[in-house]
Amino acid sequence: MSDQAQDASNDKKMVNVFTSSNHDAESEAEIVNALLSSSGLQSMIFRQNTEVLPTGVVEVRVPAEEVDSAKRILAASQQGGQQQ
Repeated sequence: MSDQAQDASNDKKMVNVFTSSNHDAESEAEIVNALLSSSGLQSMIFRQNTEVLPTGVVEVRVPAEEVDSAKRILAASQQGGQQQ
């Protein structure tokens, strides 16, 4: 990726659409990230490790302009894939 393309992607405001601190938080975040990516959305996993929890907090974030789409996709997946 060129420096300009990298700078442009860094300028996007990323918004959290999923958070977990469960024992399987990493796996959950990977599944959410894959679901969003396969739906054509850009998403990133952020990890906040702590000394108290074994995995820390794991979040999945998307660009601000894709938040509504991401929330619809995640809601549909929880309802068995039926989109509203």
